[in-house]
Amino acid sequence: MRVSDSIDNYREAIGGTFDAYMSAISNNMNEVMKTLSIIATIALPLGIISGIFGTNFDLLPGQHIHYGFWLMILLMMTFMGVMLYYFKRRGWF
Repeated sequence: MRVSDSIDNYREAIGGTFDAYMSAISNNMNEVMKTLSIIATIALPLGIISGIFGTNFDLLPGQHIHYGFWLMILLMMTFMGVMLYYFKRRGWF
């Protein structure tokens, strides 16, 4: 009877240790997923802007300006900076 109780206690201890380990792994994976989500959220508008200005249409605003490319880059960097500031202020990273 005593051996059976001892085995049950060890089984519960091992189960608790395994649950704590899986919880730590899950928390680590959540942090990685949060970082990847922030990167994807920042990259989405940059990809849209570069995709629109990469088309071969003649009537895009800023396309015939001498510094049109650099204005597009400035717009993209501004979007990125605003989103990074917002995410940092919210404490997401």
